[in-house]
Amino acid sequence: MNLRGFVPLILLLGGCKQELIVPGSCPELCPAGQPEIREFLLTANMNGDSTFTGYAGWMQAAALLAGTGLPVGEARAWYRFESRPDSIVVLDSLRTYTVDSVVVTMSIVARDSTRGGLVLELYRLPVTIDTLDGFQAVDGEMNAASFLDSLAVPDSVKRGSVTFVLSGEVLDRLVIPAEDSGQLQFGVTVKEPDAAGVRLGSIAGTTPAASMVTYVHADVSDTTAQAQLISSATAANGYVIDRDHTLDPALLYVGGVPASRSILRFTLPAEVLDSANLLRATLELTPAAPLHGAPNDPTGLEVRGIAYDIGAKSTPAFRLRTVTELEDGSPDVVSVDVGAIVNTWTGPNPLPQALYLSLSPEGGSFFHPSFRSSRSTTGAPQLRVTYLIPPAVERP
Repeated sequence: MNLRGFVPLILLLGGCKQELIVPGSCPELCPAGQPEIREFLLTANMNGDSTFTGYAGWMQAAALLAGTGLPVGEARAWYRFESRPDSIVVLDSLRTYTVDSVVVTMSIVARDSTRGGLVLELYRLPVTIDTLDGFQAVDGEMNAASFLDSLAVPDSVKRGSVTFVLSGEVLDRLVIPAEDSGQLQFGVTVKEPDAAGVRLGSIAGTTPAASMVTYVHADVSDTTAQAQLISSATAANGYVIDRDHTLDPALLYVGGVPASRSILRFTLPAEVLDSANLLRATLELTPAAPLHGAPNDPTGLEVRGIAYDIGAKSTPAFRLRTVTELEDGSPDVVSVDVGAIVNTWTGPNPLPQALYLSLSPEGGSFFHPSFRSSRSTTGAPQLRVTYLIPPAVERP
């Protein structure tokens, strides 16, 4: 066999060196160590947190409050109805009428579903009562002389409509003087049990406000046309609550009417902003007093990011939202997962390093939390941040 032809090929192959890249090898750059997980507590910027009040007034209140015996304070709701005409059209003519009965229907948005025996009371109020009046003014008008009716709410009714039917002698208390321009106004309170609260529907809420139907006997000879009704919707509504509404500038608040909201500002360390991978961020708020609302009445602390930080008129980042439910009577630190929000503070187009606090539902909750601020001697707002430092790389 002639081997001469194979010699150059063998020499050529012997001069080649093949490099195989296997899993785990990094021929160009190699890590100098292992990734490291770190955690720190970041306190809110001193005097960078503040409360602003006046966002949601009575026309934006999600619900009306009525309650008694609650640590948060006594509450009374009221409704004013559209004007009722003193004559109606029957058989193509204006006719006077006699009132047979008045039916007032209102909606329960929420109540303590663990307790039974709920009793609501209805009172006639002067139409001069409005949202500028405080608790003493409204409660003072709800007395024996203005009492209209009480209603035992079935225990099976956790939410939905309840109806007062007013007839007979009580109609004498519903005569409308000329100066009231056909308007009627009612106050609502809770009588039983000893400590209970309800949320009622309002004009601005998703649950309907109260309605009133007046059944009348028209002054007409045709008996088939005598029975008529007049429907009236809520024209205005509100509630009052017997608690101190003074806001301490050293604390942070959310909720109430007009609603308060708070803004917190932080400054992340350069190490986190430049090269870290955020794993977790938790906002920790210390209550200045136990968080009191109504038992088993869900209310959430809502935290949002901020698109533009311009103080009271800052624009929330509406898609960056997280809510944690508040616990009635709890003195414990409130913890909220804000990792998705804090993640937006890094990168090429970071959002402001701030958090926007509000209450949900706003303007319609018994809760009015107060939290310690950066000016407090203890318990200032904090972020508990967990992040990953990737390993450094070097050429082998």
